[in-house]
Amino acid sequence: MMGGMFAGTDECDGDIIKKHIKTDEMLWHDGAYRPKVDVKQFQVFYGMSSELAQVKHFGGKKDYRASEGTVTEVEYKGSVGTVIKDLLGGIRSTGTYIGAKDIKNYGKCATFIRVNRVHDKNL
Repeated sequence: MMGGMFAGTDECDGDIIKKHIKTDEMLWHDGAYRPKVDVKQFQVFYGMSSELAQVKHFGGKKDYRASEGTVTEVEYKGSVGTVIKDLLGGIRSTGTYIGAKDIKNYGKCATFIRVNRVHDKNL
């Protein structure tokens, strides 16, 4: 279930797409103010139950299958090592918050609460 987190990295299979995106910032150019345009890189990401994956890897979508996954563009992140370092940093921070000396003590130092009913009143 980590595919979305690792999507957009160098180690993922997928084409990198460059997009020109207008910003709210205005720049003076050729005697007039024009919106600043940033160039950002994206990578196409798709879940393995998406129709694209079924066509690409299984030769087509079978009539009895449903395409449950999505196809989206994820902002390019560089190396997966950066994402893994962020994950490890989060685990270390958690340990300091709960007072665990090492990962073996996480279960002893923290109270896990199962949440089975969540209601957002703003929806």
